[in-house]
Amino acid sequence: MFLKPISCKKSYENLIASKIIVWMWVNFFQQCFQILKSSTVINDSNIIREAILAGKIQYSDGLFTGTFNNAIALELEKLGAKYSKFRKGYLLAREALPTEIIWAIDTAKAMAYAKATAINQFLLNQLSNLDKITSKLIFDEAVNTILTDLQERVYQNAKQHKIELITPKLGIPKVKPPKPDEQGGGNKPPQDGGKDDGKGKEDDKDIAGIDAKPKEDKPDNVVYDFVNEEFAKNYTNNLDFWIKNWTEEEIIKMRNTVGQMAVKGKSVKDIANYITKEFGTSQKHAKFLARNESAIATSSYLSAKYRAEGFTHFKWHTILDGRERPLHKELDGKIFRFDNPPIIDERTGQKGLPSQTYNCRCTFSPYIDKDFLKRRRQMYKAQNSLLGRIKTLWENKLCG
Repeated sequence: MFLKPISCKKSYENLIASKIIVWMWVNFFQQCFQILKSSTVINDSNIIREAILAGKIQYSDGLFTGTFNNAIALELEKLGAKYSKFRKGYLLAREALPTEIIWAIDTAKAMAYAKATAINQFLLNQLSNLDKITSKLIFDEAVNTILTDLQERVYQNAKQHKIELITPKLGIPKVKPPKPDEQGGGNKPPQDGGKDDGKGKEDDKDIAGIDAKPKEDKPDNVVYDFVNEEFAKNYTNNLDFWIKNWTEEEIIKMRNTVGQMAVKGKSVKDIANYITKEFGTSQKHAKFLARNESAIATSSYLSAKYRAEGFTHFKWHTILDGRERPLHKELDGKIFRFDNPPIIDERTGQKGLPSQTYNCRCTFSPYIDKDFLKRRRQMYKAQNSLLGRIKTLWENKLCG
């Protein structure tokens, strides 16, 4: 008999990824684009010279490239330039260029070099302050939102199977009112599933009617607490670790590339295209990190939650669509103990639950074995006994 598997929602990934992307934009890429943005108004009577200084067209190795309107094309042709469909630009040897055009070309390269140097210096400063910058990336609210939603799904899942859970929802106090806790419940970057095969449905009729918690033994004032701080802390620490390491590597790579572009005399447009491409890569990496860490956190939370409820075993579910790992295909449908999961990565020998290795989309169903009710009653009585002793000691202390 099994409960329905619960998978990591896409909204969990999006929530975390959006925070990482905004953080990357604000702390790294936004300033790079601000540096590249020209602050000089170009108003030149020479159309070609103005286009070069404004970054509309570039000249390198005898070729003009960029955006050509009719006026620019006409002036280039007057200079003797010939359009090449193959190279998508106008060909003209440097020695055939007028002096004022050569001056504009050299000036544009000097401007690009200065901007590249400024970007390099900015990235160096950010790299030296990376610890401080990373500390500002806080996921507390997002993690709380995810765990609260996960918890609600767990309770709804149990409710569908007529199982009353021992552990309460987050935000519920350990004793009855006064009132339940209230949960608290910039700049933005430019815009650029688990398997539910119904295998557990046949067992619903066998599970229906189970009430693992004897109501006659339940004290009036006690509500058991399920702590989420450890999961939130681990989730945030894991994300911070990977983000910091990847960001450090990315900054070093960007500095090297921008520096090489400056030495080679690349244009501002070339540098801007490179920064834009790197920001796109950063967004993809942010989504990758968010997807993997959200899946791992979901699996870890569900495991701890179900074990706290007295479940000891689970059934493995693999999405069989041709993209699954061969090892995980073999695990599909098998039952394991939560405290002794199978090997999930044959290369490293790592053991774990579904979704606890990178890009794993597998899920699990808690298994209700024949001793489930017995364990639940024992757990409930033990918790009642402990809380009763604590309450007595507290009352004796208050009475002096």
